[in-house]
Amino acid sequence: MARGKPSKAQLDMVSDMLSILTDPKDCVSDGTDARNYGELSGLSAAKRLFTDILGCKPEECFIGGNASLTLMYDTVSKAYTHGMLHSEKTLV
Repeated sequence: MARGKPSKAQLDMVSDMLSILTDPKDCVSDGTDARNYGELSGLSAAKRLFTDILGCKPEECFIGGNASLTLMYDTVSKAYTHGMLHSEKTLV
């Protein structure tokens, strides 16, 4: 058993998603071509969705990739080397 590995039935259920985007214009959101990584802090449409859900401002929202472990590592790493808001900055 592997963590997070979907079954064949789960994969079959979503395979139509692989062919739904047939025109390059389908990959443009608010003028940003999402085929080339989009924007560093996330697509505007995704930020609007999550800011409504989280009750924050778009500039306070960062939309990362689907690798949560990478985001968690990056957060802890930067906190360790640069400190967090309202914490003492420690140089290593």
